[in-house]
Amino acid sequence: MNDNQRFVRWQAILREQLSYAINLFLAFSVATLGYGLNLLRDQAFAPPVGRTRCLFWFSLVALWASSVLGGGCVINRLRDFRGTARRARGAVGNDSAQKEYLDALGKLTWRLFYWQVILYGIGATSLSGVILCEYGARLRP
Repeated sequence: MNDNQRFVRWQAILREQLSYAINLFLAFSVATLGYGLNLLRDQAFAPPVGRTRCLFWFSLVALWASSVLGGGCVINRLRDFRGTARRARGAVGNDSAQKEYLDALGKLTWRLFYWQVILYGIGATSLSGVILCEYGARLRP
């Protein structure tokens, strides 16, 4: 197996894993956001005014932003795939502007993905802290 075939194979694996990771974190952020919003319906859940309440709203905003970025990442990847397929078919000329555009889409995908993961981590950690503050007393014997 020559180096080019190895590169193409690993590039395909990377593309599949990136798509899987984007979808995984998108599902996590939507599910966690849904859980956080569901807490608002629980009468026993009433974070006091102050830092805990601000942290709760901060977590919801971070999870919402992570979900939006995940959706944007999926749409951006689809645009990238469509442009790459057109270029491979020869429907679009092999000019450098098209290649630069597709490279920019690829870089944007990675930036969106990193921010999606960062915001999910912030939102999930914040929500966990709020839940621990509210229900942590139940864990004590």
